[in-house]
Amino acid sequence: MNVQSELKESAIPAELISRLQYRDVTAADAEKLVGFKKAGWVVPYCDPDGKPYQHNGRDFFRLKPAKSNEAKYLSPAGAGCRLYFSPLLPKDTIQGNKPISITEGEKKADSLNAHGFPCIGLAGVDAWLDKRSGDSKPLPEWQSVNLKNRQIFIVYDSDVAAKDSVRLALQTFCTWLIDSKEARPYVVLLPCEPDGEKNGADDFIGRHGV
Repeated sequence: MNVQSELKESAIPAELISRLQYRDVTAADAEKLVGFKKAGWVVPYCDPDGKPYQHNGRDFFRLKPAKSNEAKYLSPAGAGCRLYFSPLLPKDTIQGNKPISITEGEKKADSLNAHGFPCIGLAGVDAWLDKRSGDSKPLPEWQSVNLKNRQIFIVYDSDVAAKDSVRLALQTFCTWLIDSKEARPYVVLLPCEPDGEKNGADDFIGRHGV
């Protein structure tokens, strides 16, 4: 499946997909951009002003390999994590004080933004921090986001209730938001489907609407 089809499956309206910057890549292109010789698609990470983040003098991308038996996503070695600011995220919300959501994954963040829920994306449930400084610390990119006394809706996948590691990551993140940023986090618990299939924010919107 190409990336355009995946974005449509994430309930992102076709007329908004052109504003996103995902692109399919060959194995050779992926090796140049991310350092992994694997075909798939890449998504660039940019700061709130739309300027690409850098790593070793090159733009920072994340790669999703095309083969399902490979890692779900890959980032350049040693590059750490970044916050994903969707091109669909209204820029005035980043430093604003209205409620904002945080989810895991770029497509989910794009989908929430497309449907009127301002949202910042994380590369994974623990990716609000990384080890670029040598120790595991909150991402320096948080400095560009106003969190103080702000409602933060954390929207992880519906299997958060079934995975101890994800629950711990969620608890640790909420504790940091409260103690270090004086934020007001709220956890949005998405339901699984009746057959047990999990929902991400984009899955849930696609299946059940806003």
